[in-house]
Amino acid sequence: TDNPGFRMLFLRVNHYNAEKAAAQMVAHFKAKLDLFDQARLAEDITLNDLDEDDMECLRRGSFQVLPKSDTFRRTVVFSRYATWKYKKSKNILRAEWYVTMVIMQSEYSQRFGVILLGYSVKSKPTGPVDFEVIRQLLRLNAVLPIRLAAFYFCFSDKIWQSVADLIVHLSQPVIRVRFRYFQGSDQECR
Repeated sequence: TDNPGFRMLFLRVNHYNAEKAAAQMVAHFKAKLDLFDQARLAEDITLNDLDEDDMECLRRGSFQVLPKSDTFRRTVVFSRYATWKYKKSKNILRAEWYVTMVIMQSEYSQRFGVILLGYSVKSKPTGPVDFEVIRQLLRLNAVLPIRLAAFYFCFSDKIWQSVADLIVHLSQPVIRVRFRYFQGSDQECR
């Protein structure tokens, strides 16, 4: 794309390493082509580009941008696995794409990062945990121009330990060092 702000976004999240930024940008466009059609490749994804099943992921709150930022004014994205309802994995991936790209329009988020909070306290999966979708989301985060300042996962049931282990195993090193998980009650996870 000819948009210098778009290129700058990749440079900022890669600490101005042009080689890494270019590689991530290429991977970004490959993933975008897989999720959306070629006509949208050079365009920003808007709500109009999401189908009804993608929109349902957003309405259910699969990924929510909290109204208040953290102490350092960083955007906080809240995700609760219990709200992850989707017909196809592509639906939740497209919803994640949209939310992330909207957040990253903020220069502050580009410079100082975003906090991701996964919260599964007092929550058990209604069926088997969809490890494949979790893996796909982690891969998607690798191509999206997002700087994770921290990634916290809070849970109460031991079943979520395997999810935390998967996140550690599949995440890129830059995410892995920012990932922390906590097992406990609502009070203990505050």
